[in-house]
Amino acid sequence: MVRMLLSHGADPELKKHDGAGGSALDWARGWREPGLPHGEVVELLERSRTA
Repeated sequence: MVRMLLSHGADPELKKHDGAGGSALDWARGWREPGLPHGEVVELLERSRTA
């Protein structure tokens, strides 16, 4: 799902319209669930930032 969203232009650093909360990248890194980072998703999101 992450690959599909990124291939269609999803922004991994986009936050909610009010600026509150974390981005997809923040969540994947474990923003609300410290200790539960999602490694493969983090890699995909970080790589998309430099593409």
